[in-house]
Amino acid sequence: MSGYDKNNYKQPTLNLMARRLGLTYNNISVNEKIVKTDNLSKNETGVLLGLEGIENQAISLEYNGGRLQQERMIYDKRRSLDRAVLYSYQAGGFKKIDADPSERPVRGLMNPNKVKQDYDEKVISIGYEHGFQTGTVFEWMGTRTYWLIYLQELTELAYFRGNCRRCSYKISYPALDDQGRVISKEIYASVIGPQQKNIQTTNVNGKSVDVLNNTITLLVPKTAETVNFFSRKIKNDKVNYDKFAIRPIHETFLDWEVYHIEDADWLSTPGAIEVTAIEVKSAGVELDETGLYIPDTSDVSEQKVEDYNDYLVEDLIVGETFIRPTLEYTYRYDGEVAAGEFVIGGNKAPVHIIEKTNNYIKLKWTRTHSGQFDLIYRIASKNPVTGIVTYADTTKVIVAESLL
Repeated sequence: MSGYDKNNYKQPTLNLMARRLGLTYNNISVNEKIVKTDNLSKNETGVLLGLEGIENQAISLEYNGGRLQQERMIYDKRRSLDRAVLYSYQAGGFKKIDADPSERPVRGLMNPNKVKQDYDEKVISIGYEHGFQTGTVFEWMGTRTYWLIYLQELTELAYFRGNCRRCSYKISYPALDDQGRVISKEIYASVIGPQQKNIQTTNVNGKSVDVLNNTITLLVPKTAETVNFFSRKIKNDKVNYDKFAIRPIHETFLDWEVYHIEDADWLSTPGAIEVTAIEVKSAGVELDETGLYIPDTSDVSEQKVEDYNDYLVEDLIVGETFIRPTLEYTYRYDGEVAAGEFVIGGNKAPVHIIEKTNNYIKLKWTRTHSGQFDLIYRIASKNPVTGIVTYADTTKVIVAESLL
């Protein structure tokens, strides 16, 4: 082997490794006594045995992140981020919406992920020391856009990396201040929709009326206030879903649109709440002294009863207008002439009739999803001359709330 010294007691492979590490043996016999001084290897006369290479390598490893390979990989990735935030095309300045006005924006990367017609999603990369996490709402400086971080990639160890959605809307909802007064709060929200799979209609006094059923899905930051507000509540022994108003951030010429909460998921995503809401009819818009919408806190059930059934129907067919799935409900016809029978309008309504008489019916909604059906009390009369049978119907709209 070229370069092999037969007087050296080391093996050729070890010689090769020593040269790669920068080791020199200074022609010292392996039988010489070795003395360790100041963590450096020397012979009895104090001459170093050429281990500077190993020690220099240890110093170099510590300087570049650590002696473990994973530590050095983390250090290299963070060093790459520090360079990219200065020179990359995707770099930008970001500032939390709750930051002090005098605080300067911090640098990070914003990489594209998904762009759809109704939402924009990107991936943010930024140092952990800046405190960005799931639930953080920040402004992308220079673009006049706001973003909500809703998902973190935990496999990224060198810096914070997470998915964020653009917040194109603000929502206004009622909250209590320190003195217990109802005030308006405003937060940023990412909205998908509105959308609907079909148009629902109902029959009111012989007229076909469209039912408001536009549905939106939104992401909002998770705080103690938002968790409390976006929770389904029971009030006055009736199901009451709180209502809120929504409007685009930059299109201020548009009116506030009112929605009420159908469902809220605050368990799946740390720092964010996914809310499903459906539009409701609003009689008017009331603003407070700051220009925020003051949502109507009246019971949703009462509003729907007024829309669907007039007081005459409520007096004739006595029973709950809003029901819960799998529970049994009874209805009674309270008219002067009770010579008819109860009929369920439509053939596909998932309603099971448990018991029925000429003026009484017990039933239940058998599915877990929401819906509605017509409960009809029908009185038949036959013309004695022509023999033609006619029907006089009294229709009450029954609404089944979702069990989910």
